[in-house]
Amino acid sequence: MTDPKSAQTLNNPNECDIPHLNTYKKRRSSHKGKVTVFKNYLESLTSKKPLSDLDIIQLRNRLESYKYLANEFDKNQTLIDDITGVSDEQLREREQFEMDYQSQLALGIHLLRENETAGVDGSVPTPSEDVRLRHGTAAASSPNRTSTPTFLETL
Repeated sequence: MTDPKSAQTLNNPNECDIPHLNTYKKRRSSHKGKVTVFKNYLESLTSKKPLSDLDIIQLRNRLESYKYLANEFDKNQTLIDDITGVSDEQLREREQFEMDYQSQLALGIHLLRENETAGVDGSVPTPSEDVRLRHGTAAASSPNRTSTPTFLETL
């Protein structure tokens, strides 16, 4: 037997919920817009090779801010789901956002790694060379070091 209240929510939100629903949908549009803005920003960077130090710093900062967007979207979408119920339409909204978000996040991380590790001649060091370069030391140069890299050096 179906609960009458949940059936009403799925088919027709209460009148008092409609203003909240409209607010949440506007927020969702804003979150989707932020993905588009980030996508456009990344597209502007892909034509620059190599990126300047300032471009790299800005990309790093934007990635940090961008990482919070998925959580904000999820909280807001959950509020929409609470009012409307989980429908195919709401699942499509989540899926589309997740695909777009993850695609841009991966591209941003790729651009950052590609440009942070590029050498003067444009070559890209191996991961172990990259670790030594980022930490400013060569693993073998320290007299107290063993030949086994630390966990952080393997990242």
